Amino acid sequence: MTTEKWEVAVSKQRELRSRGTEVLYDRVKLLKEVNDSAEFHEWCEENGVVALEYLRRELEDVAIDFLTLVAVLEQFPNVADWVDKGVRVLVAEVLEAQRKPRGENERQSWKARALAAEAEVARLHQEVEKRDATIAELRRTMTVVASHGQRDAA
Repeated sequence: MTTEKWEVAVSKQRELRSRGTEVLYDRVKLLKEVNDSAEFHEWCEENGVVALEYLRRELEDVAIDFLTLVAVLEQFPNVADWVDKGVRVLVAEVLEAQRKPRGENERQSWKARALAAEAEVARLHQEVEKRDATIAELRRTMTVVASHGQRDAA
């Protein structure tokens, strides 16, 4: 059995985790590489694993979300920033930059937010139904193609 590149990166990241938060920059880079790997996502799909949950668990000792740390890495790609400022300061800066200033007129009531969320949920349900229909159609097509292939082979 061959070891996939992403599996090596996860193993390396686990070794770094044992050395403490001073190597967090390297761990995040490795896990971002893992997340960017098509093979990793194929493995997750084959094994019923949620990719972001897997990556989140790899960083649970840090208590900072994987996607937040990736945002920090993208905004501060130099390890010197991580060492000089510290991760907590960098996270605060990234989160502050992502915050949208809201004026008094832009505030939504809880009811408006709830209605918007319901509409989004309904839209996502429709999208899932469309994808399920597409998957079913592809499976039927694969079955037909496979049966023609068997007839041709006979």
